[in-house]
Amino acid sequence: MLCVLVNHAGRVLQRELLMDLTRGRNLEAFDRTIDAQIARPRRKIERDPGNPALIKTVRGVGYVFSARAIRQDV
Repeated sequence: MLCVLVNHAGRVLQRELLMDLTRGRNLEAFDRTIDAQIARPRRKIERDPGNPALIKTVRGVGYVFSARAIRQDV
């Protein structure tokens, strides 16, 4: 999940697209899987998971990784 968000930093990703990119399946109408998948990296990388600064919720749309991502080839 975090890799998908970072690879699309600055772009709001709809829950349906996140499900497709991370699970390879369509989102069901009441599926809360994405919300749980977002909560896990938030707990690990956010200073205050209750008030996230890196992985933000765009109400009614989806989620966005708001930090600037810099790719380093190793």
